[in-house]
Amino acid sequence: EAQVQEYNPSAPCYFETYAKGFIGHTVFRAEAHVAYFDYDIEINRIVREDGSQSIPLKHEYPYHVFCFAEDDWSIQAASAASASPNYVQPAIPRKVSFASTS
Repeated sequence: EAQVQEYNPSAPCYFETYAKGFIGHTVFRAEAHVAYFDYDIEINRIVREDGSQSIPLKHEYPYHVFCFAEDDWSIQAASAASASPNYVQPAIPRKVSFASTS
């Protein structure tokens, strides 16, 4: 947990990449379209710090699970049939910060 950081996306343990998972190794995801609704996500593997591979989780072992939330409103708004004359496309989707996950 102490190695997780949110400042350098190319460095190991970048919060967003680490929480979202690595394609081919670990990706546990739920599209949450309903507010205030509980979602179950089954996690059965953990990725190595360098992202090179993953291993099965150990039974009865304490893990810290990180969640990452990203609002895709900007993606949906950009593909709308008609846009408001006041609409300005944001550069990136709004994302949760690592500090707010503690």
